[in-house]
Amino acid sequence: MKPDIILIHPPTNFNMPKGSISALPSYYIGYGMLHIASTLLANGFNVVVWNLEEALHLDGITSRKFSEIIERIDCGLIGIELNWLHFSKGAIQTAKIIKKVRPDITIIVGGTHATLFASQIIRGYHKVIDAVLKGESEKTFLQIARKFEEKDSLNNMDVGGLVTFKDGRVIEKPLKKEDIFENIDEIPPFTYRVVKRVKDGNESRRLFAGSAINTCRGPCPYECLYCIDRSISIISGRRGYTAHSPEWIVNQINLLLEEGCYEFAFQDNLYLSGKKYLKELSKTLIREKINEKISGFNMISVPGFLDSETLEELSKAGCTNIDYGVESGSEHILKLIRRPTNINKIIDSIKNTIQVGIIPFTWWMTGLPDEGEKEIKETLKLIVKTSYLGAIPKWVTPLILLPHTELFERAEKFGIKLKFKSFKDFMVFSNLIRKRISFYPEAITHETNKMSREDIAKAAIYLKTEIFKRKNEILNNFKRKFLKTILKYHSNFNEAYLMDVLEAILSRQLESFF
Repeated sequence: MKPDIILIHPPTNFNMPKGSISALPSYYIGYGMLHIASTLLANGFNVVVWNLEEALHLDGITSRKFSEIIERIDCGLIGIELNWLHFSKGAIQTAKIIKKVRPDITIIVGGTHATLFASQIIRGYHKVIDAVLKGESEKTFLQIARKFEEKDSLNNMDVGGLVTFKDGRVIEKPLKKEDIFENIDEIPPFTYRVVKRVKDGNESRRLFAGSAINTCRGPCPYECLYCIDRSISIISGRRGYTAHSPEWIVNQINLLLEEGCYEFAFQDNLYLSGKKYLKELSKTLIREKINEKISGFNMISVPGFLDSETLEELSKAGCTNIDYGVESGSEHILKLIRRPTNINKIIDSIKNTIQVGIIPFTWWMTGLPDEGEKEIKETLKLIVKTSYLGAIPKWVTPLILLPHTELFERAEKFGIKLKFKSFKDFMVFSNLIRKRISFYPEAITHETNKMSREDIAKAAIYLKTEIFKRKNEILNNFKRKFLKTILKYHSNFNEAYLMDVLEAILSRQLESFF
């Protein structure tokens, strides 16, 4: 059956040197696009999703071969995902290849990064991109697909979030309340079965044993200076926070279990749902025996938001690790960036988490405003202290400063000098190649009143090096003090395998971008 619509996860860059790997994760298809596909399927459209990054690196689909495939397809509408920075160049290249051989195909680009730079993208690339679709797009892409069937022109479509270019000017249709699902349980769970191999149309290989799933949507109520979360949710059309029902989450997990997924990541703001909701979710997962079927699930949280009782319920329900966005070990910096936590809450969170059998992973940043050598030393001190208490320092990354954050929009007030401002500036992330030491000063988005771009990059390497030097000490401490507790709560864990995973996390510190 010929596809009515093709949705494409692009490569980071078609012109990467042979054998090289992107410095940032590149194979994961965003669940936003997968939910668009499921919504279209539920409404009678035949949809195919292509993982072009996989095709490029694992199937040898060069730009030339991709052109030949595009020439043969019988499809008039293509969506290209532009979810994160490092796909900027690849998304544009993909559109150019398609338009060169099939100018009749309508191309729409969407996703988080596309939403942030919609006007710049359509102004700069309207010859190869017909429209940018901003925000949550399950409903709006469906509207476009229906109007497309009726031979309606994009420029005549009154679809919220649609950004087009006509007669030398950008035309943007404002997002309205009815353009998104107010009740997000009405969004169909996604399936990977819709993902097909580019070269032959067969079902795509499963590259990972796990999957991220969407558990909630809407803006975080807190106003951390550097964080895009609140702004992007509002720009995307959703002004209030909402969570999926526990039953919807169970249905999504069961669907993916049938497809071979056994590990799950709740990489959104579920921790904001509150104690009552999280307790209900935990009970539902246990009642439906999800905790017995899965290897485990991961969450994220700000330290201090989950109490001991809630953590224990989550652990019993299958939560095996939590990513804590600590960011800095400096009380001064945490206050300055309006992080809703403090050193005492951070320490208590690590203690409370590990004692109920959940591994606390910690995330750290460099390049924060007013951060200097003293504050970096304080961060290292807290990394060491939390590691002694059972935390595993998972990521250290330079801050990526994005438009629509307060720190970007009011940079001068906070002593920030912006180096990246435009969509083209951020394209540098598409060129980053993984190397043994993740030193990329060219990708540092700003300078501070105390640190140059090179200083910020060096500070991240310094912290990563100090973690790496302490790798054996951290692992031995974890095994001696905390492993027994982890295994008590999660008897399905293999001790040797778990320690190997933790060692791998610490070992790749120096080469990981974040």
